[in-house]
Amino acid sequence: MPYAFQADSVPWSGITGMPAGFADGIDDGGSVAYANVVVVAKSGGDYTTITEAMNSINPSSTSRYLVWVMPGLYEEQVTVKSYVHLKGVGPATTQIRSTASGNHNNATSATLTLPANSQLSDLTVENASTTQDGVAIYVNNGNANTSLFNVRARATGTGGDRHDGIYLNTGTAALEHVYAEASGGTIGNWAIFTNAASPFIDSAALIAAGGASANALRLNGGNPIVQNSTLRADQSTSAYAVEGTGGGTHTVRVDHSTLVGEDFGIRLSSGNYTLYVGASLVEGGGNAFSGTIRCVASYKADYTAVNATCN
Repeated sequence: MPYAFQADSVPWSGITGMPAGFADGIDDGGSVAYANVVVVAKSGGDYTTITEAMNSINPSSTSRYLVWVMPGLYEEQVTVKSYVHLKGVGPATTQIRSTASGNHNNATSATLTLPANSQLSDLTVENASTTQDGVAIYVNNGNANTSLFNVRARATGTGGDRHDGIYLNTGTAALEHVYAEASGGTIGNWAIFTNAASPFIDSAALIAAGGASANALRLNGGNPIVQNSTLRADQSTSAYAVEGTGGGTHTVRVDHSTLVGEDFGIRLSSGNYTLYVGASLVEGGGNAFSGTIRCVASYKADYTAVNATCN
């Protein structure tokens, strides 16, 4: 719409679709397209809040929706429906924020909850809780069709117990070009806390700071794959880029990434973990109290080689 830049208002409701292949998040040139588009805007859209937009639709596998959120700060707690792509216009201009709190293992503590068969892109989600636990994005039972792309997740309220940028409950969600940050909690600050089976994380920046425990990636189970990412933890009495806790047998792979922890780059404190690290920078040392660490072609910040246990 080349003349929209000069118009007094833009007829958002006239937008009827998106390019082919967009609905499944794969630029495959296919014929799949959204059945419906709903626009949320401070003015001139179909709805003024995201919650109103979600309540108005009944998506399904054969009737997918794009909920397109225009620039602005939306102060609300959002639950995305399955078969919906919630899309902003950029992380710097579309922001969702709440002070939701509770137990970080529960979606009620999250600003935004993402279910299976849903997508989130091009926006920022913040949790500013100063009491109990606060989570920016809670992925609930995500599967291979659950994805986050070009998203910022920040849980940075001052006070409260545990702050998670992203909590991955179960499943195999894919996160690409994601920035996750956690700080301000007194007990734990975890950029990503994962129970998920096998999430895929690519081109991410995971930043955690402060509290009794700061982990860029907190493993409480699962078999994640991380690549082309930066994981950093500092300003804490226990600052680890990667920490493995919990029981069970798990395999974690990290390739072409940067792992920097003020105390340890890697710490497997419990659980039967095998952690493979390939062609990555590991600073802060490695410490395998339980499980196995295997480093190949990896190095420290001064580009001296680390050994097979990342030390």
